[in-house]
Amino acid sequence: MFRKVVVSAISLVLVVGVVIGVVALVQPSHKGTDGENHAGNISPAMKIANQLCQPSDYKEACTKTLSSVNSTDPKDFVKQAILAASDAVKKSFNFSEDLVVKASQNKREKMALDDCKELLDYAVQELQASMSMVGDSDLHTTNNRVAELQSWLSAVLAYQETCVDGFDDKSPIKPIIQQGFVDASQLTDNVLAIISGLSDFLKSMGLQFNIPSNSRRLLAEDGFPTWFSGADRKLLAAQGNGMVKPNAVVAQDGSGQFKTISAAIAAYPANLKGRYIIYVKAGTYREYVTVDKNKPNVFIYGDGPRKTIVTGSKSFAKDGLGTWKTATFVAEADGFIAKSIGFQNTAGPDGHQAVALRVSSDMSVFLNCRMDGYQDTLLYQAKRQFYRNCVISGTVDFIFGYGAAVIQNSLIVVRRPNDNQQNTVTADGRKENHATTGLVIHNCRIVPEQKLVADRFKIPTYLGRPWKPFSRTVVMESELADFIHPAGWMPWAGSLYLDTLYYAEYANRGAGANTSKRVNWKTFHVINRNEALQFTVGQFLQGAAWIKNAGVPKPRILAQEIEGKMFRKVVVSAISLVLVVGVVIGVVALVQPSHKGTDGENHAGNISPAMKIANQLCQPSDYKEACTKTLSSVNSTDPKDFVKQAILAASDAVKKSFNFSEDLVVKASQNKREKMALDDCKELLDYAVQELQASMSMVGDSDLHTANNRVAELQSWLSAVLAYQETCVDGFDDKSPIKPIIQQGFVDASQLTDNVLAIISGLSDFLKSMGLQFNIPSNSRRLLAEDGFPTWFSGADRKLLAAQGNGMFKPNAVVAQDGSGQFKTISAAIAAYPTNLKGRYIIYVKAGTYREYVTVDKNKPNVFIYGDGPRKTIVTGSKSFAKDGLGTWKTATFVAEADGFIAKSIGFQNTAGPDGHQAVALRVSSDMSVFLNCRMDGYQDTLLYQAKRQFYRNCVISGTVDFIFGYGAAVIQNSLIVVRRPNDNQQNTVTADGRKENHATTGLVIHNCRIVPEQKLVADRFKIPTYLGRPWKPFSRTVVMESELADFIQPAGWMPWAGSLYLDTLYYAEYANRGAGANTSKRVNWKTFHVINRNEALQFTVGKFLQGAAWIKNAGVPVLLGLKR
Repeated sequence: MFRKVVVSAISLVLVVGVVIGVVALVQPSHKGTDGENHAGNISPAMKIANQLCQPSDYKEACTKTLSSVNSTDPKDFVKQAILAASDAVKKSFNFSEDLVVKASQNKREKMALDDCKELLDYAVQELQASMSMVGDSDLHTTNNRVAELQSWLSAVLAYQETCVDGFDDKSPIKPIIQQGFVDASQLTDNVLAIISGLSDFLKSMGLQFNIPSNSRRLLAEDGFPTWFSGADRKLLAAQGNGMVKPNAVVAQDGSGQFKTISAAIAAYPANLKGRYIIYVKAGTYREYVTVDKNKPNVFIYGDGPRKTIVTGSKSFAKDGLGTWKTATFVAEADGFIAKSIGFQNTAGPDGHQAVALRVSSDMSVFLNCRMDGYQDTLLYQAKRQFYRNCVISGTVDFIFGYGAAVIQNSLIVVRRPNDNQQNTVTADGRKENHATTGLVIHNCRIVPEQKLVADRFKIPTYLGRPWKPFSRTVVMESELADFIHPAGWMPWAGSLYLDTLYYAEYANRGAGANTSKRVNWKTFHVINRNEALQFTVGQFLQGAAWIKNAGVPKPRILAQEIEGKMFRKVVVSAISLVLVVGVVIGVVALVQPSHKGTDGENHAGNISPAMKIANQLCQPSDYKEACTKTLSSVNSTDPKDFVKQAILAASDAVKKSFNFSEDLVVKASQNKREKMALDDCKELLDYAVQELQASMSMVGDSDLHTANNRVAELQSWLSAVLAYQETCVDGFDDKSPIKPIIQQGFVDASQLTDNVLAIISGLSDFLKSMGLQFNIPSNSRRLLAEDGFPTWFSGADRKLLAAQGNGMFKPNAVVAQDGSGQFKTISAAIAAYPTNLKGRYIIYVKAGTYREYVTVDKNKPNVFIYGDGPRKTIVTGSKSFAKDGLGTWKTATFVAEADGFIAKSIGFQNTAGPDGHQAVALRVSSDMSVFLNCRMDGYQDTLLYQAKRQFYRNCVISGTVDFIFGYGAAVIQNSLIVVRRPNDNQQNTVTADGRKENHATTGLVIHNCRIVPEQKLVADRFKIPTYLGRPWKPFSRTVVMESELADFIQPAGWMPWAGSLYLDTLYYAEYANRGAGANTSKRVNWKTFHVINRNEALQFTVGKFLQGAAWIKNAGVPVLLGLKR
């Protein structure tokens, strides 16, 4: 029954065996007893046995097993080890058969023993099926054969452990079963040890036969591991485009061939070659489904994990079943794929162990699926499994098993357990040291469900606990919310297994990722990058052999070429920046040719010139592995090709996220607010596309003299893409089940866009490293700079503002409520915007209160609108999130989207009041926009600086909670900021910046302003706390400088968003402020809060932060491009 293993093992050592066999023939020995020859020396055979057993944890059993081999051919030793393990498994199988009679009086124990019979039969079936799958391996396929062998043997251990765990801890039969498995377990582990140590053994024989490493970059190739064939890659791509014809269609309404999934699986064809494809239409299927071992290569897909749902409610507590038998859906056959399906177990927390999904399928993949339950939701029972873009929810040990699983780019939701319980996300069951199993959680988010939020600090939540002696779990590059217990990991029982487990964390983020107070077990590790590489998909799952080129997203990047050109503006500008340099480097490369090998190396083993460039360009990136992977396909030494590839990858990711939200529109159709939010997403992501497409005609090739301006524009456009994504996400209520799906859909787009920002920001250093002095000029200015707006403003605009101030020009349109103008509403005047306009469209709005909602859309650039004063010409509305159910950004009274917008002497109001909650008066996503002598009045969320570069001067802005907020780059200068009285249960926060990624060139600067309380707040100004701001997003950036802060500002100055969330990544700073509230001696002690010096403050002046010297200079109105002092 172990023939598959034997054949593979023999092939591994065939050549070596022949060589050693020949050597043995010319050096005969006269063997005595106990492995010694007549001279008393250890025989050659025993020497081989001892060496092969060196890695074993059970050396005595190992050498005893091999001592009977009368040969010097290593293949005979490997074969003997496997046969010994096989014999032990068979004996344990018969042993449990005998116990069936003993347990006949106890229903639960009889069921457990029946389960053991089935499980041990699985081991036999698994290894028998292998016989026809594996032939003799040559040296080139050795690594794959070793990986398979390790997977099969680890599965044997998994089935044994599942058998044992089916018995209650109080059962008198359980210790008998455990004892019966001792030999089988140890001998199986011995074979694993021998196989793992083959390379070293062969080297000791003088033969270099190292098993190749599967290590990969931390973010490896863009595609599933090459478990997937080219046909599977095309299949998934075709299914995603609606171009695949399934073998079977399941529909509850009778519109398919089958009404149940089980019926479709039962119709699996005999002698099938290729995949059996099942499409399950939307519906809730209340059935228990098993894809048994005789039905390999099933691909099942649905209409989405919240539309196509398989549900059940079996549990250990209610049904008396073994945990593994409670599963709603079971995937046993190898090569199983599931996409866009939900798996549920609704037994609830009182059901205790209740599995939603059980998987023992080798090389299985789950994409965009949900697994919802409480205790024991997902059982990764055996073999290699990959989960991507999934949602997994539960309470106790809800991701558990004995297999080898990687969960990537997924959302892990911790639910509220019973009052007497605590949460543990994982419980890995690796039993033996040489088992190649364990759990890796990579680039995921671990968050509490809404019901748990209020009690998240009362109910402890741990990352995991050790279920078995060699439990192995790694959490890396993931976001851990603040509710994760500081200790991180929990013991199973006292010190049990604490000396043998392996728990590790690497480069996690979020408030729960601080490892300073983690458990002090010697077996817990904060690992480095090289160690983390061992747990990537490529290495841990041998992913390079089965997921590569799968045609669907893998780690955090999408490196495929695309046809669309929505980022062309970015490409053109970036190419222009490096055009001359690219030619120079290209010429150098031509005269120094290299013969490129695999993985970016030349035949000498050195890194290729192309890969060196990629590595250098990616140095500033926060997502280096995604960055270098994106650029690794470039076969060039011209930097422009690398920049282009980075942008194209980001473009592809943005497009995919756009399509993703399209799919969700149907899912939200039953909920008005969610449907509105999804419609908003469609509009916002379309904004990103429109923005970048419109850029194509605006930007030509840049020469070196204009490079700085091009870099600034490029940074602004890319930061705007991030802003639109975040606006989409923030349109959903935190309780919405769709919100985490949307967030997950944006992960790649966000990270790849940030990578381009990082590359662009680091261009100067890169070119310098190439030996070319091409420093991007600084925008820093004298502390008291030129008296004029940044040169966003042309000379014509400067004259225009001056002329308007003197009443010396004629507007294009006049708005007056009394009919004395061409239009009675502002919207009508904007609608009359001329086609093919060159220059500015000027609108004069006479005094009056205009009750309308106004949008200057993206197709109407260079609008200049002015009134008779901000208390005379007023635009007012009252839309709000609380009263109208609108997304925050859609509540705005006035919206400026088109670039180059200017407003002067106008008031913008939202009168929803504090009970309306989010209610925006003014929303701005206009690049190079200016507001002069305006008012923005509201309560919560008054001013939304949504995207791009904005300048506010001599304005009044009033509100209560987060009333100056956004994702763009804004400077508010020489303005009055008035904090109003909120509701009694609220506190005031002036700002809430939403900078999402580290390289986004966004943030908020308040410069030379006054922050004061309104008259109604004065009496209670010390009772109602007021803070300068709080961090809305991970890299929130706010600077308050040279401003007057009244006495009501809290001594701490700044307020957390939720616990320690984002406190390690934000940037808050103060410089040279004055007034009773400016004392920084009692400010927050976060390492990310800074009292900065003059040189640091210069980075946040209009000239530097907004590239103001390029668009406000000589505008004819007052501006500080630098600092006052």
